[in-house]
Amino acid sequence: MKLDKAGVLLRDVETGLYQIQKIIGFKEENGISLVRDNFLTLYLEKTKKSLVYEELGFAIRDVKSVEEKVHLQRMQSNMKRIEAALCLPLFRENKIVGMIILGNKISKEPYSQQDLELLTTLSNQASIALENARLYDQIRDFSQNLQQKVDEQTKEIRKAYEVEKKAHKELQRLDEAKNQFIMATQHHLRTPLTSMRGYVDLILGGSYGKISKKLKEVILKFQTSAAREIKIVNELLDISQFQLGKEVVSLRPNIKIGPILKEIMEELKFEAETKKIYLKLEKPTLRQAQGKKKLPSIKADPEKLKVALFNIVDNAIKYTNKGRVTISLKIKGSSLQIIVKDTGIGIPKEELDTLFTHIFERSKKAQKTYTTGRGIGLYITFHIIQAHKGKIWAESRGRNKGTTFYVELPIG
Repeated sequence: MKLDKAGVLLRDVETGLYQIQKIIGFKEENGISLVRDNFLTLYLEKTKKSLVYEELGFAIRDVKSVEEKVHLQRMQSNMKRIEAALCLPLFRENKIVGMIILGNKISKEPYSQQDLELLTTLSNQASIALENARLYDQIRDFSQNLQQKVDEQTKEIRKAYEVEKKAHKELQRLDEAKNQFIMATQHHLRTPLTSMRGYVDLILGGSYGKISKKLKEVILKFQTSAAREIKIVNELLDISQFQLGKEVVSLRPNIKIGPILKEIMEELKFEAETKKIYLKLEKPTLRQAQGKKKLPSIKADPEKLKVALFNIVDNAIKYTNKGRVTISLKIKGSSLQIIVKDTGIGIPKEELDTLFTHIFERSKKAQKTYTTGRGIGLYITFHIIQAHKGKIWAESRGRNKGTTFYVELPIG
């Protein structure tokens, strides 16, 4: 993020005092001065969120207590003096165990909402890592003295052993989450990519003057590449959130499926035309809709549902060398069924059962057909549909015989 200063402080659980673990840009005496006043710790434990210097003015204005106002003003003065722009608390069981203090961006730009989301994720992961280390130390110390404790008190050891097994499983889960977090650190790509896309839109919109036809073609290719990179970053973030058990999908009532599918068709039309593949969205008959004049609404997160359905249609186009990709809709009992059928490379029967469970794994046939695929789209799609209380599966008669994907979403 190109910051001018950064520091990590950890807090002693018993004394409550902070110790500097690492600082860059800050002076050592300044790095510890900010947390010497216990009010900052109490304030962050109360608010349960990051402290942004630019927002302190609003907090001072809104607070009613004179004493608290004085404390906030002193805290604001301290942050200004040491040039700290952001404080990220590290929590364990609602208690602060450390703090990440950041300076300003070298570009002098303010922190964006996306920056704050990334840094909040970072602080949450850092808290998990600290807890991971603490549990590991406990288990290691326990193991070293295990034999002695067995000799002294067998009953207590058996109880402790169960605790150790549970902690070990938790460590394994945290380790898997850590691996996903490493991939999700690509989040820092989102901000420059978004800026790049914004500048491209301005150029194409004529904000910087008229551009030649040849240059416009190049810029359009750049715009497409930037959009794909943003999609990759978003997919990696979603994987991280799913692995951590976070709520990624936010369902809303009365969502229409038609506009979502039309947007997908519009975005993928160019890719289909380039490959000379016939792409069609079939209109459902009124009889299919159980006598209704319109397709029923569903409860959905339109943005995430679009990502899931986009992945399916996009894959169908990528893995179809000739022929067609059709999308159709059907009412099946109390569910809306979305069917995506292609005439592509097909899927062997032995791979159908694990199609949605493997991350970063694709068949050799798929790798040859589309060499730059990432193998994460269907994994994300499965979890998004599952979060919609729906079902997804695929059917294929084998290699080079096409594939049909079925998505069922509850109506209402």
